[in-house]
Amino acid sequence: VLSGCAGFRGGWTSLAYVGDTPPQFDELPTSGWVMMRSELQLPGLKLGVSINNQLRTYDNQVYFFVLPLVIDPRNVYQLEGKEGVTRVSLRIVPTHPGYVFEPQRARFSVNGKTVQSTAAYEFGRWDANGEPKLAGTDYSHKPVTQALSLSDLNDKAYQLTLEFPIERVSPEGAAISLDLSDALRNNAQPAIPLIRFHPVRWKEGYT
Repeated sequence: VLSGCAGFRGGWTSLAYVGDTPPQFDELPTSGWVMMRSELQLPGLKLGVSINNQLRTYDNQVYFFVLPLVIDPRNVYQLEGKEGVTRVSLRIVPTHPGYVFEPQRARFSVNGKTVQSTAAYEFGRWDANGEPKLAGTDYSHKPVTQALSLSDLNDKAYQLTLEFPIERVSPEGAAISLDLSDALRNNAQPAIPLIRFHPVRWKEGYT
């Protein structure tokens, strides 16, 4: 009788940082830890940044007592995507008024090739006119086609997705950066610094 199983998986992901020195770790983080660590503390706002390129490079399953071992050595992206497109997710929490977001001005670079955003979406609850709803469970992604005022300072998290016309690349060894200096602006605050991404190995167990 099969009593249970345990799994061990891991791979690579891209961790956002600002400055000249990438973060260093004493041990391999889990995928959940990487997601929490992706938030940057900047003057005037908190900014979470992640790319849909988290890569799983192995997934080993061990079944207790029956003992067969299932090994999956494939390289598999953890999130769905579409050909020729890289998605970048932003979680913006303004702490000072005056921020405006113009997604078409965002620039994304991979190994020296730079492209601008071609589409953007905001995740939330919307009424028939596309205005925010305070209640309900019908969450969806609404296209952002013009400048968006980030005026809510009540710990509001603006959840946005940018699409860039470039094939997503494995985080392992790629030179990746995101330039929001023209896209996310506040005349009373410093410009958003260049966001770089550091390749980080992750591993985790599961049951």
